[in-house]
Amino acid sequence: MTTTKRLSWICIVNQREGRLLRAREIPEHRHQLKLKARIENKWEEHEHGRPSPLAAKNGHTHSSYGHESETMRRRFAQDVADWLESNARTNGIDRVAVLAPSRFLAELKPRWSTRLQSHVEEYECGLGYLEEGELVQHPMIIRLLSNGNMRL
Repeated sequence: MTTTKRLSWICIVNQREGRLLRAREIPEHRHQLKLKARIENKWEEHEHGRPSPLAAKNGHTHSSYGHESETMRRRFAQDVADWLESNARTNGIDRVAVLAPSRFLAELKPRWSTRLQSHVEEYECGLGYLEEGELVQHPMIIRLLSNGNMRL
């Protein structure tokens, strides 16, 4: 038997930042999103422009930046997975929709803990540029919150 629970948590994440939002229903079958937690990619900020130990020996210190960018993305994906795990425990989250661009979602998937895997629903969607007021009006968010009985 499949258990369904009403979706009330949404995590919007990309390779630069993540936001954990709590949804609540308001009159007239509408929803409101409230920011509960935020994470920023500190790896990019600290590492960008720093000479690379992986760079070519001919003096081009930024020749491996593509590789470093992938490494920073992987590091941040692990940070996001740990952050979401911690927030799930702290806030008693039993179900969360994670919306991320496909490339970053691919980095996240293998990093979910066994416990978190059963609570996460993944959606390929890059909405990180929208603020909470705009997100709640986006068709995908409306569908997620309106249907509410998505599979666990």
